[in-house]
Formats: sequence, structure tokens, C-alpha cells
Amino acid sequence: MPPQGASEPLDFPDVTHVTLSNGIKLAYAQRTAAPLTQIALAFDAGYSADAPGRRGLQNMVVQMLDEGTPTRSAQQIAEEKERLGAILGAAGSADRTTVTLSALSANLTPSLALMSDIVRNPAFDPAEVERVRTQLVTAVRQAKSNPNNMAQREYMRQIFGASHPYGTTPIGDEEAIKVFSRDDLLAFQEQWLRPDKAEFFVVSDRPLAEVQAALENVFGSWKAPATAAGVKAFGPVPARAKSPRIVFVNRPGSPQSVIFGGEMTPLDPRSDLTPSLAGSDVFGSGTFSRIWNELRETKGWAYSPYSIPVMRQNAVPYLIQASVQADRTGDSIATITGLLQELLGPKKVRPEELAISVASATGELPGQFQTSDAVLAGMTSNALYGRPDNYYETLADKYRALTPATVDQALANMLDPNALVFVVVGDAGTVKPQLAKLGLPVEEVQPR
Repeated sequence: MPPQGASEPLDFPDVTHVTLSNGIKLAYAQRTAAPLTQIALAFDAGYSADAPGRRGLQNMVVQMLDEGTPTRSAQQIAEEKERLGAILGAAGSADRTTVTLSALSANLTPSLALMSDIVRNPAFDPAEVERVRTQLVTAVRQAKSNPNNMAQREYMRQIFGASHPYGTTPIGDEEAIKVFSRDDLLAFQEQWLRPDKAEFFVVSDRPLAEVQAALENVFGSWKAPATAAGVKAFGPVPARAKSPRIVFVNRPGSPQSVIFGGEMTPLDPRSDLTPSLAGSDVFGSGTFSRIWNELRETKGWAYSPYSIPVMRQNAVPYLIQASVQADRTGDSIATITGLLQELLGPKKVRPEELAISVASATGELPGQFQTSDAVLAGMTSNALYGRPDNYYETLADKYRALTPATVDQALANMLDPNALVFVVVGDAGTVKPQLAKLGLPVEEVQPR
């Protein structure tokens, strides 16, 4: 083996902020390794923009954006992307709806024109709407039979509540998707995919002046419609549970049980979460973690159990996930709870555990942003959580400054074993007798 060289510090590209004439903000970073321009047009939407009873509308709009405009059919859009050498797509997360473009810098202006057309002028052709509707309904039905999707949907519902903007998953609800009209899609686009809810993020080999001029040329005339902008229905962050409980979903014949457990944390996603992330590494986020070692390495009940804070712009729930042997479902829940009680009690973070977390987090940083795509993702993440542009360059020093005591305190603030809510998807005949022995309330619900 060759000797290991000294790790190099991360040099995240400098980010410059300007504003187009119509008010859209532009964050720009330069990378000259390849003649490419990577663009993310991020809208303050996402599936949290869907109202209760209308879950899945954002996702349907996203799926329809490249299905045709008044001047281009879906086939013509695909052919033009191929001719330009451009990769153009749209996706939605909890907090953002994002249209991305990877363009050859020599073809930047015509690629931007295509991007602008699908964002500003989706046709929502009735025939295409029905085709995409059928695809989405089929996807929802498939998700209802997939144990991981079943557990995830129920977990978000239990942690946030059915009416909360985060109390769902991106795919949406079958009954809502069945009745969305073309007018509904147009209304969502007018309320949410508009310049006063947009921000550009760009990584390019071309200088800022050239990129800004191209964006100004294509998007500078874009004005917000007269329709009022959409407003998300966020209230206070839901309180964590007052006592532990189990929600069971029957999936007859399952050879494994899927466990999604966790709780709402009091963490502020815009604050420094380094101590909490290091603590989560020790508990369940790392392959050296206590959950991993106990459930996989020692007992052999699960293949890849883990736990992690789930970052949202307005809340940070904590998730514990494990697919376990069906006959060890109850034992696995008891083990997870016991590990957390020990971590917060007599068996606190050991110096060697923290050292592994610090080495892992700092060692991967220099290679984490080698591609323009990764830089773009880092820029959008920093904007979403209100971080400074040099956030990633500060992480190594923050990790190295941690002590077991500061991580112990962060864990005690983040997690409470008496607030854990477990969602279990498995075979009732095998699993329910095990759950009854745990002494926790068990509620059985139907897949939804």
C-alpha cells in the first residue's frame, strides 16, 4: 500500500451574488475544468406547497414541465436537448421545486431559451395530463405495497400530522391525483413557479458577466403574474411525542419488518448542527455507529440500519431506519431504545468514537466538491438553510473543536428515548405478538 498523504483543506469556490433586472437573485461560482455551465433554478415551492387534500399537485406539475409547450411538443423538446447536448430536468423536494440545466457553455443561450420555455410556458396538454396522471396513480399504488415507502409515508404522518406541509411524501395521494385538472396545474404554476419565488444558482467555466448577460437576455423580461403568490401553511413545529408508542402496518407474508422510528427534535436547521451531527454519527449515522454494530455486526438482525437528522427548512425530525428479521422485530426496537438510553445515560460518547466521526467528516470534505454538480448542490443547500457561502470550508475546524462533553450535550438536547415513535411494517402474525411484549401502546393502521 502506498503511504497515506496529508489531507488537504477544502477550497470551496468563491460565490458571487448579483440580481437580474427583474429581481431574481443569482449566485455564481466559477469552475474552469470543463466547458460546462450547470444551472439550478430553485423555486420556493416543493411538496410543502401542496395543501391538505391536494397532495401530489407539485409532483404532477414537475412531471409535466417537459411534456410540451405551445411551440414545442415533448418530442421536440427531447430532440432539442439532444441537439444542444443539454441535460434539462425538474424535481421537487420538501422545500424547493428545482429546474436544472447542464449545458455546453458554447450552447448556453439556446439551452437557456429551452429551459425558459418549459418553465414559463408549459402547455399541460389534456392528453399528456391524462397519460402522466395514469403513471402517477400507478406509482402511488406501487408505493403502497412497498414496505419502505409504506413506513416512510406513515412515519412522516405520525411525526408531523396529516395536515402539516411535511406530513407526506413527494409522490402524493392517489385520490387527489385522480381529480387534478389542467386548471389546477396552471394555478400551481402561476402561484409558485414565478420570478418572485425564484433564485438562480450557477457553476460555469464562463465569467460571471457572460453568464449574467445570457440569463438577462433570456429571463430578464419575465414578470410575476397578477395572481397572488402562494403561501405555505406552516405553523409551529409539532411537539415531540410525550411518550413512546408503536404504529403497526400489516403486510402479510413479509420475511422482514421495516422499522421507521424517531421523533421531532428542537433543532434549528439554520444553526450550527456540527455537535448534533457528530452525536448522530456515534448513535446511528456512521458505519462505526452503535446501531450498526449492534444490529448488524453483533446480532446480525439487519443489513444496513442507520439513523439521521432529516433536514427540512422549517423542522428537523430524527429518523431511525432498519429492515430487520421478522422474528426479531420486537428485539430490534428494544435494542434501539436501549442503545439510546445508554448513550444518553451511563455509556456516553467515547473519545475514540468522536475521533472516528471527526476523521470521517473532515477526511471526505476535500473530495466532496470535485464536480460542478456537487458545488451547485452545496450552494443551493447553503441558501436553503441560511448558511454563509464558505460554510463547508469552516466545517473541518468545527469538527476538530468538538469534545465528548459538547457532543453529549447536543445529543441530550436532540433526542429523548421517551419520545420515540416507531412505525413498523411487517407480517401481523409474526410481529404483533412481539410488539405486545414491549409494553408500549400499539396502534394498527391501514396502508395510506
